[in-house]
Amino acid sequence: MIEDQVQRIREVMGAKSDSDLASKLGLGRTAVSRWKQRGFIPPEYRALIETPRGQLLDFASQFIVHREVYQHADHHYWLRAALHFLPADYGSSLPVADRARTLDFVLTRLMGAALDATVRELGKPRCEGEEDYRALIEVLASGSSTESGLAYSERIARVVAEGMPVVDH
Repeated sequence: MIEDQVQRIREVMGAKSDSDLASKLGLGRTAVSRWKQRGFIPPEYRALIETPRGQLLDFASQFIVHREVYQHADHHYWLRAALHFLPADYGSSLPVADRARTLDFVLTRLMGAALDATVRELGKPRCEGEEDYRALIEVLASGSSTESGLAYSERIARVVAEGMPVVDH
């Protein structure tokens, strides 16, 4: 079971080996081996694979690999926050060809809101653990206002409702 979980985290992070995974997570080269020996993956790394969002997790995996800036463990909290507010069936009615582009666009905007809230409301450059993540979710769900004066909850609702702008070719 632990092997399967580590393999899934490697896939999410786009790592070819355990040492490559450790490097991408900013850990020492033997950290992943120690997880296997202990039979325990720390929660902040297990969170990369523990989500009820099925298809969204698969897309998120591609998203993380595609967007190099989010390959660092301290940024996964923003992705988790974005997924927290995205309905599990989001984009399912779209043609497959449009689904990935739309999800990429929407997740990028939601992660932007999460980054903004982290800096403005939590006073930190990034989430530093589960406590910060929970505080971030509270801020995003609250009536706290963004720089534009729009509440984070309204900003998120608009992003989800609007999806990706239609572009005529």
